[in-house]
Amino acid sequence: MSQAADFVFAACRFNAEDLTLQRNGRLAPITRQTAEVLAFLLERRDRWVTRDELIAHFWAESPAGAEQRLHTCIRRIRAALGENGGAGLIETRPRVGYRFVGAVRLESRAARRPQKPVRWAGIAASLAATVGVAALAAAAASARTPDGTYRNDGYELRKYGSLSSNCDFDDVGRGVCTVKGDGKVEVFFRSKKLATFDVAPGAPLTCELQGGEADCG
Repeated sequence: MSQAADFVFAACRFNAEDLTLQRNGRLAPITRQTAEVLAFLLERRDRWVTRDELIAHFWAESPAGAEQRLHTCIRRIRAALGENGGAGLIETRPRVGYRFVGAVRLESRAARRPQKPVRWAGIAASLAATVGVAALAAAAASARTPDGTYRNDGYELRKYGSLSSNCDFDDVGRGVCTVKGDGKVEVFFRSKKLATFDVAPGAPLTCELQGGEADCG
């Protein structure tokens, strides 16, 4: 697939280059590995993809428990696509594997009007157009403190080193944050430390934040 095109299906748009998913025009929470499996299925949507093929591609170095991790990954894809756990866009064939069965078209990014997911780092334009400069300043102050810590909905991402982050939360309090650069990030929920991760150049960290937990990868 050309990296200059997005997969467009149902109410979703998926960029397989930077592994971002939009649903109904908003950034949908999805971890990096979950997005990679979605890309793998989309690029092979003309056929069934076996469980063994998926496990060999994504979990060859850690096969123990790989089948359960695959099932969890498919469940997370369906949740991100808004399928509510049903078959929907991804069909399952017992003892065989999975196939993306939704109608898909490829849409060039250059051919459409630029549309970016709403992220905290890029929220200035939309806020300035709707609530004015004063509200923009207040929103920026609440989202990021001077030491580079991101705060929202009880979560804190404390960044150390040369890091940048983009975060977005949906209407039900589920969020996704992508951290890029070189350094370390600590994830807190209501002052309780959940995890610490190292971030390396060219290997961004993506975290799903929901219900006081953080799933990062």
